[in-house]
Amino acid sequence: MENEEPPKIIDDAETTNKKMFAMLIAKKQDPFFAAIEVLGSRTKASDIYLKWMEDPLVIECKKEFIRIEEGIQEEAGVASSGDKEFDDFNAELLAIFRSHGNLMDDRLKAGKMYAEINGYIKKAEPITNVQINHHQSPVMIVHRNGDTDEDYENKLATHSKKLMDGSLDDIEVEIEDVG
Repeated sequence: MENEEPPKIIDDAETTNKKMFAMLIAKKQDPFFAAIEVLGSRTKASDIYLKWMEDPLVIECKKEFIRIEEGIQEEAGVASSGDKEFDDFNAELLAIFRSHGNLMDDRLKAGKMYAEINGYIKKAEPITNVQINHHQSPVMIVHRNGDTDEDYENKLATHSKKLMDGSLDDIEVEIEDVG
């Protein structure tokens, strides 16, 4: 067997830049803009960002950053929905809610928003099936003072029967002068 040396750990400026680049693209940032942020120059970024996307160190660091981020979210109690921005927002809301440094009002608002977004609080849904009865009878029956209750009920039954039969022609309308 040949004497193998352990791999050398290279930690120069380029390696550090690649690690920063990997961290930024792990956070779903556009690779070109991540390269600009790391290198500070559009010219350098346009030359390097595609090469770095295929660099083994960048690929490995990106996987590691994603694994760490998922572990942080699991520790915070945030379930992954598959949408990175939504999960990050949920984690921030939960962190505000759990932080004792924030005002109580802010903590309560963050907790309420977290609960509503994740379906723990159901909002009352508006009633959309409303039926209005437009078919009201415009007939007003006045009980005259001289009639007894029995007379009134008989006249009312007769009048109702004629309304139901549709034979309103022979109904007499009495108009009294009240004045």
